[in-house]
Amino acid sequence: MYVNEEENEEVMHGMGLKTSSKTSVASAKAQKKKMPSPEKAYTALEKLFSEAIREKPVVDITDVVKARHCHGMKEPCGPGGCIKSELAESLAKASDEVYCARFYGDHGGRAATQLAMYPFLAEVLRHLQDAADGR
Repeated sequence: MYVNEEENEEVMHGMGLKTSSKTSVASAKAQKKKMPSPEKAYTALEKLFSEAIREKPVVDITDVVKARHCHGMKEPCGPGGCIKSELAESLAKASDEVYCARFYGDHGGRAATQLAMYPFLAEVLRHLQDAADGR
């Protein structure tokens, strides 16, 4: 399969905004505004790190916490202390809610996922057919 080395141009990651229509960009922004925001978790994170933590999507924060846990590393720490297991669980739950809303939600997630998956599945099908035909 073809992998685009320029991440910001990779359509499958939803980042190819230079070639996206104004409507699709506006729709993506509108959908993002409707995503669940874990206020309690962000308040706890602010105490550990700073207000700037609110600029990070909860899913990005969760990725860091889970990766460190999986590799047997200490939980992330800031000037106000370290992330405890209760907060880590809250972040994981909030991230699950965001992904469910994004990929299957009523604010365009379900339709967008079906639309976004078509190019990928068409590419997989083409490669499978080529392989079956000996190409």
